[in-house]
Amino acid sequence: MVAIDSSKRNSAFTVGDMSGNVLDWWEFNGANDGTSLEDTLNLCKVQRNVLHSIFQGARVNLVGIENIKITAVFMSFISFFQDQFNITPELINNWSWKSTVLPEKYRSHSVGKGSLAYFKDMKSPYGNCSDDVTDSICIFKYMCIIHNIVHAYRITDAQIEKCKTKIYLV
Repeated sequence: MVAIDSSKRNSAFTVGDMSGNVLDWWEFNGANDGTSLEDTLNLCKVQRNVLHSIFQGARVNLVGIENIKITAVFMSFISFFQDQFNITPELINNWSWKSTVLPEKYRSHSVGKGSLAYFKDMKSPYGNCSDDVTDSICIFKYMCIIHNIVHAYRITDAQIEKCKTKIYLV
């Protein structure tokens, strides 16, 4: 699964497995100084080259992207997944993922970037990321919810030791 938070220049995406586990995230940082359309189009080309290398040999089953005003970067993401995986990303409404994933106090404008504040308050390692990354992680969590994806491995009881061991791999 891939969840994308795209904007005019800065974007992030989270990659996870079909069991709802976040595997990794990436961020594209474009210039914020009002650079030219040519610079944005070059950013899109670099973005697609990076996506090619990240997803080379991958099997992508599900892609979601925050539904924003159409930008070159937004369409570059969509075109990549259509061309490489024959998947049109699902358009994810901003308010839908926020109201589903974030507690109410993190949805108001007074909090600023609610997903970042949420992860900081939770003392999550994601609290050290940018707001684009935390938004993409929340979009990933939202996709898990709407597609009824639950963690495949959930330990509920202590495991019975069948033989004496010195090392455990979890």
